[in-house]
Amino acid sequence: MVASVAAAPEAHKAVARRFYEEAWFGQKPNVVEDLFAAEYINHDPRDPDPKARSEGRKLPRSTQIELARQQIGSTGRIDFQVAEGDRVTTRWIWSMPLNGAWERLAAGKDRIEIAVVQVFRFDGDGRIAEVWNHRDDRGIDEQMRVSGLYYFEGVFFGVLLALVGGRFLRRKTPPWPGPPPSASQSNATP
Repeated sequence: MVASVAAAPEAHKAVARRFYEEAWFGQKPNVVEDLFAAEYINHDPRDPDPKARSEGRKLPRSTQIELARQQIGSTGRIDFQVAEGDRVTTRWIWSMPLNGAWERLAAGKDRIEIAVVQVFRFDGDGRIAEVWNHRDDRGIDEQMRVSGLYYFEGVFFGVLLALVGGRFLRRKTPPWPGPPPSASQSNATP
């Protein structure tokens, strides 16, 4: 019994590694059927529901298969894994292709790289039962800007807003009731 408990973290690391290498990097999304529990709990900081962000959201395994399908063309690498008990933490780099012409133009490249840390909790059958996602979302935003131009975005939009706002908010001044006074008339003493 002691040997199997000690071997569990290493076995869990192998399952997690298989998930990344086959489902995400190897374009084999159906491998998720072997690796995930029928339902799992997903903790994602970008979930629109605050309760789901704090407590997690129960999802069917099919959602993870669909996510892997959407990432066809992605590659990456695993930097390291740490396992303890029924949990495995993996730090990996996701190299995501930019498919749209606008995305490639905005980023000035064909792919972006995203640092991700995920924690998996395994159930008694050795399947992934819970996931905590931690992505470098700010890094995504920074990579999706044309290099160097983002420094000028604020100035550009500020000038644009001033021009448009000034045009619509300009006060109409009433016309002079007569001809404007000349400089010689205004300097004359009564």
